[in-house]
Amino acid sequence: MHKSRLGLKRSEVFIIIFATILLLAVGWVYFSGVGFLTNGSSQQGQRVGILAESAGTVRRELLGESVFGPIETNEALFNEDTIVTAAGSSARVELDDGSTIELGPNAMIRLAYESEFSLTGISRVPKVDVVAGQVTGRAKTRELRIRSGEKVVSIPKQTSQTLKSPVWKKTRAPLPPKAPPAPAKAVIMPSPSPSPSPVPPPPPPRKMVQVELISPKLGAHLTVPSGAASPVVPVLFEWQITPADQSVTIIVRNGTDPESPRVLEQVVAPAQQGKGSYRWTAENPGEYRWELRLLSGEWQKPETSKAGFVVDPEFDGIRLLEPLVAGHASTSNQLRKKVLKNFDIALRWQPYPGLKKYRVELSKGPGKRPLMVRESDQPSLSLNRDKVFSGEIYYRVSGETAQGFQVHSPLVPFRFSFLPPVLTLPNDGKRFVSKTERAKVLLTWQKTNFTENYEIEIARDSEFQQVHFRAVKQENFHILTNPPAGDFYWRVRSISGKVMSPMSAAQRFSVVSSVGPP
Repeated sequence: MHKSRLGLKRSEVFIIIFATILLLAVGWVYFSGVGFLTNGSSQQGQRVGILAESAGTVRRELLGESVFGPIETNEALFNEDTIVTAAGSSARVELDDGSTIELGPNAMIRLAYESEFSLTGISRVPKVDVVAGQVTGRAKTRELRIRSGEKVVSIPKQTSQTLKSPVWKKTRAPLPPKAPPAPAKAVIMPSPSPSPSPVPPPPPPRKMVQVELISPKLGAHLTVPSGAASPVVPVLFEWQITPADQSVTIIVRNGTDPESPRVLEQVVAPAQQGKGSYRWTAENPGEYRWELRLLSGEWQKPETSKAGFVVDPEFDGIRLLEPLVAGHASTSNQLRKKVLKNFDIALRWQPYPGLKKYRVELSKGPGKRPLMVRESDQPSLSLNRDKVFSGEIYYRVSGETAQGFQVHSPLVPFRFSFLPPVLTLPNDGKRFVSKTERAKVLLTWQKTNFTENYEIEIARDSEFQQVHFRAVKQENFHILTNPPAGDFYWRVRSISGKVMSPMSAAQRFSVVSSVGPP
């Protein structure tokens, strides 16, 4: 059998050459990025999954590109892709092995598969880098690795876990200890050939970032929406930032002091074309201060990253109901179905959640000082007729919530017309023929509500300068006896205490005697 110079058989030499070629091929496959999971590929990397679900604004940055572009549902994802969700948006990524990654609002992840050697060869392990926001990973057939900052979590198959990106806090480096002063020398001899001291190289320039706060602007006043069921104020924070690939931390403080307590601190991922936004709800009135802080870099003008706004305490939120007069919806004393005597007025409104006491102000009109202020622990207030000012009052209902908001109703009028009765008999222009010396004429009128008496007036002229009869009566009729021949004019008005209606329109009747000569 033929042997080589090293004493190896030909078959052994062949095996060594084959193993060397195989090792070189495996190394080339690993370092060239040829896929091991699927056959799909692109210039950006190997296909690793799809965008299974999305809501709102979801964008993807491919490897080698600098712009986050739009991505549709069921579109393929590749290794080294970066996916980001805007405020109020969410997404679910499904990997080819069945594992899923759920992104909340303002979240950013990067798909970064890892290669591992094993007895069976080289394999790729799914790995996700959490850049911002909250992410939930669910492993299915194999473990899923998620890295958040310096922390790496391995999620076993058929389990899930939620991670949040860390909020980095700036810390001040301790100052170096102060060196003791060098002892003074007795004699200092100049160097015959002085050399310049070495100059340290300048530090690398920091990344300068520009920002414009769009809303709310400095000094803006925000109010609870009219008719809102609960006293909260929705706030939309918007800004424009350059360069556009900057994540920021939005901080909101309740008060104008820079050290006021924080009511919001949230990391917001970069949005398309540098325009960022975040929605928040203010639950208390007062002054607020908001600012943006960079995770890296430096503001070109720090003062442009801060602004203040005011949440106004007053808002229109109490809904008024139709007032009741003697338990009925009425705007005058005209008779409807039955005669009403009680002239009490009930002002009503819908209860507002959380209010235990209401304040009712009554005035003569808009801009007038209140003539009367009453408090009520019920959603209604009763007034008697003496509180009605000239038939018209304006009223407004208000109250204070536990958070300090002042909720009120609009200022509205309540008009009540105290009208005269309607004359019924005789008809206007009626002509009576008196056949005896003891003739009688019956005069009647319609009753009115809330009326104690009626005043009737009969005259011989239309201007009521020649009054023939005047009286106050409780009944709604009068019998005129032995009227002389000629024309008569009569009218009636209603009386309730000190309140009197105007006189009714006058009507005419004539009496013609047939006893004597015409």
